[in-house]
Amino acid sequence: MFTEFDVIVCVIMLISVLVSFMKGFVKDFLSLFAWIGAAIATLYFYPFAASFMEGLFKSSRIVNITAIISAYVISLSALSLINSFIYGNLKEFQANMSDKVLGIFFGLFKGFVIISATHFIIITIAEKEPDWLVDGETYELTKRGSDIITNLSQNYLEKGKEVIEEQGQMEIEDITE
Repeated sequence: MFTEFDVIVCVIMLISVLVSFMKGFVKDFLSLFAWIGAAIATLYFYPFAASFMEGLFKSSRIVNITAIISAYVISLSALSLINSFIYGNLKEFQANMSDKVLGIFFGLFKGFVIISATHFIIITIAEKEPDWLVDGETYELTKRGSDIITNLSQNYLEKGKEVIEEQGQMEIEDITE
């Protein structure tokens, strides 16, 4: 049975493919690289940002949230500037039809990651999988992607926790306090 979630999946896939086609593979890949790179950089720069923010805010929750957001935004901005420089020097790839066709395939991959992450978030938040998710035509596809994210996230969350605790002045549980 086709559910509302299936409609959302189709819309996300369509938008992802169209955006990737219009931007082209190289530009879209560099953009995704910046977002992921910023997330990784945030793990490393969070302790420094948190120690700086401690002097500005009294609440540890505000300190942690502000430090994470600040580290991410600054990292994303820096990587985006680097991407602009790189893309500007790759003139032969700009508006190239093969780059745009490769963008379609990259858009499919990116859309799959987005819908898989959405499924992952839903099952993480919900106590049980909602009927509208399980009954959908796209359930098996999004479930498979969600399982991959679950396996990957367990490894990366452990590594992230180790990095924060090695560099950081606080235990990982302190982030949510």
